[in-house]
Amino acid sequence: MIFRSRVLTGITLVLGILLFAYTLYSAGPVEVLSRVRSLGWGLPAIIVISAFRILVRAIAWRHCIPIANRSVGLKELIAARLIGDAAGHLTPAGLLASEPARLLVLANKLPIEVATHSLAVETLTYTMTSCVMVLAGTMTLLASFAVSEDLRTLSLIAFGGMFIVLVVVTLIVVRRWTLLTMLGEMMRKVLHMAGFSRRWKQHVEMLRRLEHHVLDYYRGRPIEFVIVNGYEGLFHLAGVAETWTALYCLGAKPNLMTAFTLEATNRAINMLFSFVPARVGVDEAGSALLTSALGMGTATGVALAIVRKVRVLFWTAVGLIVFASFSRENAKTATKT
Repeated sequence: MIFRSRVLTGITLVLGILLFAYTLYSAGPVEVLSRVRSLGWGLPAIIVISAFRILVRAIAWRHCIPIANRSVGLKELIAARLIGDAAGHLTPAGLLASEPARLLVLANKLPIEVATHSLAVETLTYTMTSCVMVLAGTMTLLASFAVSEDLRTLSLIAFGGMFIVLVVVTLIVVRRWTLLTMLGEMMRKVLHMAGFSRRWKQHVEMLRRLEHHVLDYYRGRPIEFVIVNGYEGLFHLAGVAETWTALYCLGAKPNLMTAFTLEATNRAINMLFSFVPARVGVDEAGSALLTSALGMGTATGVALAIVRKVRVLFWTAVGLIVFASFSRENAKTATKT
């Protein structure tokens, strides 16, 4: 399994690098480099804005934790976010790597079930608000800009996909459809008939408790649900501010509508290509396509994506440093006991 994961990481990374090289060559390496060099004070500003975004999601996560267990502080939640993001960026597993990594950090701070349930609520809320962000960005693009038929078709496909996801998730929450539990129970019966391990029954029970906790949260804590949505909204608005700042410092003349559209596109890319390490290549290609359609040229889009890569690499390095510190503390604790 580990070998296959490494092979997949290598393949997606190589393909991403090839796509990145092609996009950079098409946009003009000299012009792209010139724009990146002109960033100046924009990079520290982008780091500050992105730090605010990390903080906001950590606060949102804390509001998903039951009040009785909120002794865990923002410091631990921020550390969990940083370590999880680093794991997600460095492997093709995406959420399959980042979420367990976050839970690992909180193993000594929260009961594993409480940590898992609260993280599931926050992640689902983030996904729903991201879908809304992509839908709004797509509508803005189609209503406010003259785009090619190919881009319009791609946008409509993305719009339809995100709309279906949002409707299904909303129906699951409102009507309390326990789809995961049903699928797990079906799998358990199939495995039981095939003579495999009966331990699957325990996994189904864990899945049932997780699903019921998520559904109970939305129905039983409506005020906190609104608060969490508010923080997720702040996260997205800060993303728009980050994109506007980067475009301005790269020499473009952006307005809020342009920045909003580009940030919504970036959110869609992050969701659809989470298996690509650091979204190498796909972010550059997608941003270049859109900035070209918006009249800012492909070089602006590639430069914008490179700036995002610098930000991602910065926080990934911070996450690895935090993980090293976390590992040393755990080792000291183990030695004392």
